[in-house]
Amino acid sequence: MKRILIFIIFMMANVSFSQNTMFKALYVDDFSNIIDIPTQELALLEYAKVNGFNYLVIDHISKIHRNRFPLDNQMTDDPFANFIKKAKTEYEIQRISVVGETAASFDPIVKYNDNHQDNPDEQVDGFSLVFEFWNSRLTDFEKYYCKTYFNDLGLPCNRKGAFYFYIKQLKDLRAITSEKNLRLESFVGNVTKDEMQQLIQYINTIHIHYYRKKMKNLAKFKTERLEAIINGASHVEVVPIFSSGEKYFGPWLKDHAIDEVFPIFMEQFKENESLRPVLDNIKGYGWGPYSKMPK
Repeated sequence: MKRILIFIIFMMANVSFSQNTMFKALYVDDFSNIIDIPTQELALLEYAKVNGFNYLVIDHISKIHRNRFPLDNQMTDDPFANFIKKAKTEYEIQRISVVGETAASFDPIVKYNDNHQDNPDEQVDGFSLVFEFWNSRLTDFEKYYCKTYFNDLGLPCNRKGAFYFYIKQLKDLRAITSEKNLRLESFVGNVTKDEMQQLIQYINTIHIHYYRKKMKNLAKFKTERLEAIINGASHVEVVPIFSSGEKYFGPWLKDHAIDEVFPIFMEQFKENESLRPVLDNIKGYGWGPYSKMPK
């Protein structure tokens, strides 16, 4: 009976999105060990198709550019171009975004897209900035962000310094993506209402993590992140992200299908009257990381 109810909810959720494309994103980690390896590429694309993913968010772009092959040179970027074209033309992928930590990390892709401007099927569609300014394990003194970025710029190694740096990256990327007709995306976790009000001024799509272990009250997790969108009447696309990691939905997925989560999430969301204005912003959902997804 429970399975039948879930199926009905799932079908209702699909109907509600029928007039617009509902994106189902797959976050592909460790892509540097997938690209240009035929068996790994095929496994990823087949997995995406079988499970209905139509949106890939690809990590490790900088690592590919540094260690595998330059992405800003048409003499060397064929593997990347061929993968994107295959994904879009043979595997029903409608959007491909790449992940970067700073504005500069996207420079090779800017050049890559310029080199492939005559073939949209080979182009990247969006830049996704992932910089965890809320994560003290990255921002504090002697931690990664502090040593890599803040010290040289004279920024404090704390959340305030990290958020300043993050917004600077968004501003720089907004100029680039507007000029190149690309989408600007970002991932957020433990973000405050004030921080959200500032960052959504720059981006097209916000990926908000709902990293939980259980379904109960899933949609109520850190609702203050969405209040900024409501108060600002923002048109930003909202894409809730669920994690297949062992600390989160990994154990739950051993007995459930990945498609069971989003319909239940939406039903919970609709029950909260104060959040209903955000329903128009929700354009799909995502799962990741790919390496932890149930096969």
